[in-house]
Amino acid sequence: MSSTFGIAGSAPLADYTSRINVQLMDAIKNSWDSVVYDNVTPPLPYPAQSDIIFGNSWFTSGGDIEMIFKQNFEDMPKTLRGSASTDGRFQEHIITVDVHIGIRSEGLDVESPLVATMVNALDKIISLNSTTLIPNANVVLASTQLGPSEKLTSRETWWHVLCKCRVVFWKVRTS
Repeated sequence: MSSTFGIAGSAPLADYTSRINVQLMDAIKNSWDSVVYDNVTPPLPYPAQSDIIFGNSWFTSGGDIEMIFKQNFEDMPKTLRGSASTDGRFQEHIITVDVHIGIRSEGLDVESPLVATMVNALDKIISLNSTTLIPNANVVLASTQLGPSEKLTSRETWWHVLCKCRVVFWKVRTS
């Protein structure tokens, strides 16, 4: 007999209607300007949301700043047993979303200051909204690492940063 699970906290109990990476991308995009510019004096040099290309496939090379949200993998759901649930009706799900940040900048040997700025902005949005970005889930920025850079022209370099976000949510057996 197959069991059906719904997202804990949803009413009625149902699964997400879109992929986690798309939900995270939309939430970051929609929160960008209001969070990164909120109560900052003097204003920090964050690019506006309209200056960033957001996507969920791969870099388009169409802009100077791109953020790509790719769903990497889902850990095996953990079914709780024991005092929390004797019948195994609760499952913890952890999904990793890779956020690739690409930045085109002048100069070949010096990392663009926008690299750190973009990572800091992503971290700020996630840390201030970790429980509200995706309904009934918790989002954390787990790690960041500088990816390979690519010389585009004699004057331009493409910088790449990989940020790993973990999305944790619970499901409840509905049948």
